[in-house]
Amino acid sequence: MISTPRAPQGRTLAELERCSQLAGTRLVGGGGERVVVDVTQDSRRVAPGALFVARGGQASDGRRFIADALDQGAAAVLCEPGGVDVVPRLEAADLALAWALTAHEVHGRPSRDIPVIGLTGTNGKTTVACLIDRALRELEGRPARLGTLGFFIGEEKRAETLTTPQPDDLARYLREAVERGAHHVVMEVSSHALAQGRVLGVDFAVAAFINLSQDHLDYHGTLEAYAVAKRKLLGDHAPGRRVINVDDPWGRRWAEEFRQELGDDAVLRVSARGDSTAELHVEEWTQASAEDAGGTRQRAVESPGLRARVRVLGESVSLRSPLLGEHNLENLLVALGCLVALGFSGEAAARALENAPAAPGRLERCDEAADDVVVLVDYAHTPDALRRCLEALRGLGRPVTCLFGCGGDRDRAKRPLMGEVAVRLARRVVVTSDNPRTESPAAIIDDIRPGLAAAGPEVEIRVEPDRARAIEETLLTAEPGDVVLLAGKGHETHQILGDRVIDFDDRIHARRALDARRARRSSGEGRR
Repeated sequence: MISTPRAPQGRTLAELERCSQLAGTRLVGGGGERVVVDVTQDSRRVAPGALFVARGGQASDGRRFIADALDQGAAAVLCEPGGVDVVPRLEAADLALAWALTAHEVHGRPSRDIPVIGLTGTNGKTTVACLIDRALRELEGRPARLGTLGFFIGEEKRAETLTTPQPDDLARYLREAVERGAHHVVMEVSSHALAQGRVLGVDFAVAAFINLSQDHLDYHGTLEAYAVAKRKLLGDHAPGRRVINVDDPWGRRWAEEFRQELGDDAVLRVSARGDSTAELHVEEWTQASAEDAGGTRQRAVESPGLRARVRVLGESVSLRSPLLGEHNLENLLVALGCLVALGFSGEAAARALENAPAAPGRLERCDEAADDVVVLVDYAHTPDALRRCLEALRGLGRPVTCLFGCGGDRDRAKRPLMGEVAVRLARRVVVTSDNPRTESPAAIIDDIRPGLAAAGPEVEIRVEPDRARAIEETLLTAEPGDVVLLAGKGHETHQILGDRVIDFDDRIHARRALDARRARRSSGEGRR
């Protein structure tokens, strides 16, 4: 049951001091009666009555902008003890926690007015979020969604965001969702956000763990530290219910820990691999192949998809989906588990998921009925995600081409691993650039090369650093009936080259190349 929303009326500095005592906050310089109506760390967004969060840092020190914030009408400053002498100010020993608690308090603790579903995992967050969003539209009418693709209320995109916004933006978005009549919020929660405390202050109705594999080690340092960050969503944030994929070794361990600590009802375990001890588990499943869908080597796949029988709290439920691959069966099970945790029946939840399409840039088809090749774009940018995509496409029974690169200024250790996955599962591999950022594309490709050495004699390997040229040449030279995966960028509409950001959408480049391929075929047929 959703409580009646109460619009925020602002909070006094004295009230904010009290609500953030856990952060070691104290009010300095009096002014406890001053009313705060917004919280922001961006001095450009300060309006009269705002609390300005002045964070120290190496790249950008917010304390340098305190004077600007005060000139624009800031009611006070929130900062760490020492180095700031303006009054009134709130000093907090744990600034991240104080920032989150004050932001949510000023906006009326919106997560108490609307159920929030939080999703974390190395891969699959966006897909699961979109699945739940689409199902909730069928079941309730108007959910809100926050994540990699932006902030949405229903089908309306309200803003571009980080995967998980900063605390002040997050509180603002949640309040907007409440005021605009959304019934639920489903949000992606990144490991960076968990490590940095961005979701402190959010009361999660459901928290779900999808999977964990190597990524972001440039930030976390070790896989163990990465796992500690992920676990915070399930533990530190004390959600009402936990949905955990126990096919993942980390998930299996955590599920047992929480069951022992909090009782069996605190955890809803899901298993796509048929673990019968899980409350939701697959009994049997199939994936329609190209041939099942009526395809031939000269025709595109028409309507493959997943079919499964799932045991949901003792009830056998039929689950159908247009999605492909065991990894998407896992995503569907987590989505189904979240819906059941919210109180929907297994049968109703499965029906609501039946027609949910793939998320943008997640095994998204670019070809048309007239094309003689299948072309898909996917955001896969980790070894595990690439493996899962390629295994799904091999299940179509056609030769697979994989075009991929690795991002610059990011985890270098995964580069050869991605190369090895590609040559092990694809017949043809094209290595190109992703977002090189400040690194040399050639140097990134050199890091990938050791993994390519695992290729068998039947695997064709080509290197083309220019991604646009690589896509064009790959699609123009593909054999009829081939399945081509363009991996790494998915939904992205830009490419980062040094300090430049250029327009670049794999889907647009793929469609241009397919147009050229069709024109070439028509010309050849005309000459015959």
